[in-house]
Amino acid sequence: MKSTYNYTKTRYTFLLTVLLLLSTGMVMAQNIGIQGTSSMNQGDIATFSLTGTSSSNIYWSVTSGGALRSSNGGNQMNIEAVTGSDFTIQVTVDGGPGGVTGKTVTVTPTGPTAPATPPTPSVTKFCGYTRLTRATPPSGVTYYWQGSSTGTSTSSSASSINRTNGTIYYLRARGNSSGLWSSARSVSYTIDYAPSAPLSPTITNNCGNTVLTRSNPNPTSNVTWYWQTTATGTSTGNTSTSVTLTSGTQYYLRARTNGTNCWGPARTINYTVNTGPATPTTPTVSSSSCGSVVLSRANPPSGITWYWQSTAAGTSTSNSSSTITRTSGSVYYLRGRNNSTGCWGTAASRTYSIRTPPATPTAPTVSANNCDETVISRANPPSGITWYWQTSASGTSTANSSSTITKINGSTQYLRARNNST
Repeated sequence: MKSTYNYTKTRYTFLLTVLLLLSTGMVMAQNIGIQGTSSMNQGDIATFSLTGTSSSNIYWSVTSGGALRSSNGGNQMNIEAVTGSDFTIQVTVDGGPGGVTGKTVTVTPTGPTAPATPPTPSVTKFCGYTRLTRATPPSGVTYYWQGSSTGTSTSSSASSINRTNGTIYYLRARGNSSGLWSSARSVSYTIDYAPSAPLSPTITNNCGNTVLTRSNPNPTSNVTWYWQTTATGTSTGNTSTSVTLTSGTQYYLRARTNGTNCWGPARTINYTVNTGPATPTTPTVSSSSCGSVVLSRANPPSGITWYWQSTAAGTSTSNSSSTITRTSGSVYYLRGRNNSTGCWGTAASRTYSIRTPPATPTAPTVSANNCDETVISRANPPSGITWYWQTSASGTSTANSSSTITKINGSTQYLRARNNST
């Protein structure tokens, strides 16, 4: 015959059931119980006694948290509170009046305890990563970053950690001496990823400037491309499709995610500017005669040709001679052109004046005609002009400017005007 008694955890309730199986089938109850403390400290050993039976067939057992240490006879047992957990004592009585009884013992942990869960880290967003920053742990405790809620890595206890991917991370506390871990504190975050570098612009070389043109206005609705003077520039002043440059050799294009102030890497553009040649040396007036002047130029630098032009912006390549004769006007120009790029420079100007010959004199008249001589008379010349008698059409004698001249019949006489000041 076997009788069973149970004392359930957290209550001091004794259930005594005595089952006596007789050949006649009669059942009778006996008062069997476990005496001893109901509260222990972790590591303590206490003595427990069984009452209400004189049976010698007594079997003691204990659940996890307690341990049987020694018996002081069949009805007494020394039991140790091994862990900080509550445990239940059970006793089985066999033979004669008997049964099983139980008793729950509450245990107070006296060993080391796990540290408290860390407070939630702060979250700071940057371009391309998010920084998680923890608080300062209590003395004797270290906070460790973990990739999972059950992680026990001790590789990272830095005050902050930069995350470039993922959406959740964990922080756990560990007792430095006990090695016990707290539950994990989770922190959720997002990452503002930097946009990609813009596509390379097209380059158009002009004389005196170079035009950079973006190949795509903007890649997406939430990204804008900005022209920059440095690779780390963050100016938002120029989002135009193209930019015209007259100097330098490098320019930059950077993408920025709208609303996040997150800049991507810069696209570097290398370029050259085809500048025009230097202004030519000012031409000189090498000679001047009545009705014309001759302008002369110096020799241009290698690779450059100087061309005569009628306007400052002229681009005629018809005359590159070293001199030019002018019979009209008052200013003429000389411009340099790069033979390889075709770029024109600024024009040099030369002013001049032309000594205009006076008008042909009024035809003389025959004032007297004698036998073998003729008297020829002239009119009065304009102011500042003197008329001279000449023996040839191209004569330049200034010997005779009288109003009349007597000539032998059959000869020819000429009258030419000369400007007195020029």
